Amino acid sequence: MIKNILLVFACFVWQACTSMNQGNRFLDRVNFEKINVLWDQRPNSIAFGSDAQALSFPSGDIKVLYLSDHDEGIPNVYLTKSNDDGVTFSNSKLINSGKNKLTLDDGISPQLAVGTGSEVYATWEENHDIKLARSLDFGRSFLSTVRVNDDMSNAAQSFHQMKVAKDGTIFIAWVDGRQEGQEESRESVYLARSIDKGKTFENNIRISGNVCHCCKPAIAFGKSGQVFVSWRHEFPNNIRKVVVASSQDNGLTWSKPIPVSNRGWQIDGCINSGPALDYINGKLYVAWFTGADSRSALKFSWSSDGGASFYSIGKIQEGVSNPNYPQIENVNGEPWIIFQGTDANAKTRKKFIQAWIVKITEEGRLSLPQAISDSQSDIEFPYLYSGDKGRVYATWTSLTNSGRRIVMSRGRMGGG
Repeated sequence: MIKNILLVFACFVWQACTSMNQGNRFLDRVNFEKINVLWDQRPNSIAFGSDAQALSFPSGDIKVLYLSDHDEGIPNVYLTKSNDDGVTFSNSKLINSGKNKLTLDDGISPQLAVGTGSEVYATWEENHDIKLARSLDFGRSFLSTVRVNDDMSNAAQSFHQMKVAKDGTIFIAWVDGRQEGQEESRESVYLARSIDKGKTFENNIRISGNVCHCCKPAIAFGKSGQVFVSWRHEFPNNIRKVVVASSQDNGLTWSKPIPVSNRGWQIDGCINSGPALDYINGKLYVAWFTGADSRSALKFSWSSDGGASFYSIGKIQEGVSNPNYPQIENVNGEPWIIFQGTDANAKTRKKFIQAWIVKITEEGRLSLPQAISDSQSDIEFPYLYSGDKGRVYATWTSLTNSGRRIVMSRGRMGGG
């Protein structure tokens, strides 16, 4: 009997150590990776506006799409460009018609994407619809807008994200209210595809119901044509969990949603923070915000089997308070995560919200968060972009005394 007890205890200890070692290869405080990026000393304030999205091209051109209500208080979508790698920017160009009411709300941002050739796509939300404008000449001019959603009611279509696959297919996912109160207690996540460079969109596809109504879904593509969509799902008793569904037929049919973590967050309210998703070197990565146990944190999971199962690690915002709004970017084959938060170790009385970056190496080592700049005003909704020749770019909205401004910071990997 004693031998059996000792054997069971030894097995338990071995399993616990094995699990601990798996976690510690991501949380090793001794061998933390460093992020060797030299950022601009003074980020470039581009224009009055918010929720910027950017594209960088090998030529050194940069395009930035953003929302602004600075002119007469009417929100519109604008595009500005730089021909000198972000040093200077041109006068902004109006993209939408300027006649209809656009949606201005936290987390609802216009989207900007490039096609397989000279196509540039811009999307936004107006009058409860999702609209797309396409350019066939690298953004110099845009054609007439197209409505993405096929719902003709007054239901809201909102919190959308757009991604373009390697074959040029445009995918747009969003939170949709057309079936609210019919089958589930919450909105649904819908998807639309365009296979003709944004000229038309096919019938919308409903992926799932019971979706958190104010959390943006995210899209990613696998190397073998898989499509992944992640969102915050509502389970019974107001338990919210981030989930991922996958499609093996280019987005036509979808699997059941798989939670990326066993731990949920019980809350009946508007979280207004969706997950980040990317597929890099055979792994599907997910980052998200949670307020479980009344503590704000950013969590991170990955899957090496196409979204069938996930390995989750603990919080990744070491030394940063109130982290939120993560976004994942592929930088040289590594997932880098940008997010906003305050320096928990700052001794100043006023702790400004800043943009931070964490990276996960291919070997699984986690970096300490690096602040992009010493901001003298609060920021919100940071985004990270990988460029050519060791360049990385970050944009965010700066909350200045004179209003919201679009800011870009340029970084050089290697510190040179």
